[in-house]
Amino acid sequence: DDVELEAGADLGLGCGNPLSAAKLREGEVVLDLGSGAGVDCFAAAKIVGASGRVVGVDMTPEMLERARATARKDAAYGGVSFRLGEIEHLPVGDGVVDCVISNCVINLSPDKPAVYREMNRVLRPGGRVSISDVLRTAPIPDALKTVEAYAC
Repeated sequence: DDVELEAGADLGLGCGNPLSAAKLREGEVVLDLGSGAGVDCFAAAKIVGASGRVVGVDMTPEMLERARATARKDAAYGGVSFRLGEIEHLPVGDGVVDCVISNCVINLSPDKPAVYREMNRVLRPGGRVSISDVLRTAPIPDALKTVEAYAC
């Protein structure tokens, strides 16, 4: 899984590598939830090859433009596209995705059950999910529930 990351697409906002467990294969269709500047999409494209497709979904037009600009620079990314949308309401058809990936985005959703319903809807029978994210396992202490604490 030594895929070189696309320069300029890695903003350091992820919290892991969803591709390491995804077991992607050539020709597959991959959906990246919260694709941002596209770093995981471009890495996935190198694995699924010219016969595969990678779709990134992000809710911010600025990130989509950045990702699309990177994709336009390299013909190897002809199978990569980016769509404006929310991960709770994916702009993707039913049962068309082989693997859903996400890198530290689902934790940001206010409606996580909707995200998982949407993943289930877009996956083909036998499709799979590979997520890298953070999880709260205990209550947040009151001292950390301040505006200052959330401002990192």
